[in-house]
Amino acid sequence: MKHATGICALVCMWLLPGCMFEKPVFTGGFSPLPGAMAGVWVSAGEGGDPRKDQFAVFAALSGDSWLLAYPAGMSDEATYYEVQGRQVAPGRLLLQLRTIASFAEGVPDAEAKRYTVILLDQEAAGSVRVRLIEQNGPLKGKTAEEAAGILGAPDADFDAIFGDDPMDFRLLK
Repeated sequence: MKHATGICALVCMWLLPGCMFEKPVFTGGFSPLPGAMAGVWVSAGEGGDPRKDQFAVFAALSGDSWLLAYPAGMSDEATYYEVQGRQVAPGRLLLQLRTIASFAEGVPDAEAKRYTVILLDQEAAGSVRVRLIEQNGPLKGKTAEEAAGILGAPDADFDAIFGDDPMDFRLLK
């Protein structure tokens, strides 16, 4: 589980525009993320091509907050996120991402939609499967408060809420 959170955050960044919120979906109830989450993460290259691997760096900030830089490396597309997690089941995390800044756009306006949530499932030690919010799913058009109610419900249907196009990541170092 400790590696799953980092991967989830990485995947979210590719599809953040899918379902963004102006306010945080969750304002509390975060779980501290394990120190083993820190490191460099890599996605499987598109079509198995290692030249298309994507990298991300995940580092602890303080308490339950982490910093995610993605894509990392020699990229002018880098975006920086604050990440906070909630464990919803063994091996399963919801990660809330807040866009802090990007290389291309700088610091977002205060009114910008800066928050999203991703689902992270641990597949094996050091590898995770990340799913983004389904663009036409139950959260479409919802406010952050409404999304929190749906995601926090005991019978939340994560298969309907999150897309069926997962992304796989592994801890590189």
